[in-house]
Amino acid sequence: MPAIPTAPAPCPVRFLLARRHSLHISYPSPCSNHQRLPPRLLRLPARPRAAPMSAEARAPASPVAPPAHPTYDLRAVIALALAEDAGDRGDVSCLATIPSDVEAEATFIAKADGVIAGISLADMIFNQVDPSLKVEWFESDGNFVHKGLQFGRVYGKMHVKCCQPT
Repeated sequence: MPAIPTAPAPCPVRFLLARRHSLHISYPSPCSNHQRLPPRLLRLPARPRAAPMSAEARAPASPVAPPAHPTYDLRAVIALALAEDAGDRGDVSCLATIPSDVEAEATFIAKADGVIAGISLADMIFNQVDPSLKVEWFESDGNFVHKGLQFGRVYGKMHVKCCQPT
């Protein structure tokens, strides 16, 4: 009577290859069935991802204001950043290409799903750049937004302080 073929013993590498999330291991497989596989296929499971939160499970939005007594002066940090951009002559490209009376509008669009944060800081920056700029927010700090959603806009003169020398 011929011998009945048996299935090979389960190979841990084969099980791990079926996992979606994996981590590359660069040592040869002890399993003879998989020694011919390229090293990129010898993988171990990585940490699983957390499940996305449902809209009902998210905490309600609450505005986040800058701290009342920050350990640093935000206005000074903003002024340094603007001075770095404009230097002592202003932004030469801006000065050469944009007439001083041109007005424009810029929109804030979410590049990915996420949570809005930093609106108070953005307001401080725009106010320091040019107090005549008009800023509108359609969402608040803490709100969840989807990719592609327009959540704010700013409009006013394009030839603002960043073009001018400090």
